[in-house]
Amino acid sequence: MNKNNLIIVVVLLILAIVFVYNKKTNDVKAKEEQQNSWQDKNWNDPQTKVEPKRDQIVPKPAEPEAPIKQKADNYQEALELSKKSNKPILLFFTATWCGYCVQMKNNTIPNADVQKMLKNFVYCEIDVDKDKATATKYGVRSMPTYKIINSGESVLGSSQGYQKPAAFNSWLNNYVK
Repeated sequence: MNKNNLIIVVVLLILAIVFVYNKKTNDVKAKEEQQNSWQDKNWNDPQTKVEPKRDQIVPKPAEPEAPIKQKADNYQEALELSKKSNKPILLFFTATWCGYCVQMKNNTIPNADVQKMLKNFVYCEIDVDKDKATATKYGVRSMPTYKIINSGESVLGSSQGYQKPAAFNSWLNNYVK
């Protein structure tokens, strides 16, 4: 086989591959269009959205009030939420560089039993490097530290160090009404 014949064979193979690829792509598009047109025609299909006529429009019912938020983004918000909900605040003093804090966040806080117990509190994580004033106010010297306070900022309880879920839950239970 000479060089010219080889080039012709390669070009024909490339054209055949392109043709087959386009055919398959067009077949998929055709099926999608056919399915979409069927859904448009089949107005009894429950997946098809039917717009009501203007005289049939019914006003939407009022949306229910959002439940009171349980987790505060900062100390001031925690105080406000505590006053609204009449719940004590759990302040969790933490730092990004604190290994035990990370363990608490990954293992203890997400625990299902702890999460149930936390519904009795307004939960607020305080990064001591970002909110030094609050950490100083509550005399935080090591991390993790936990303080339970009321909306008047009085300390009801305090603990520190890594705690397993059962121990942390037991400690929190002492402050549930």
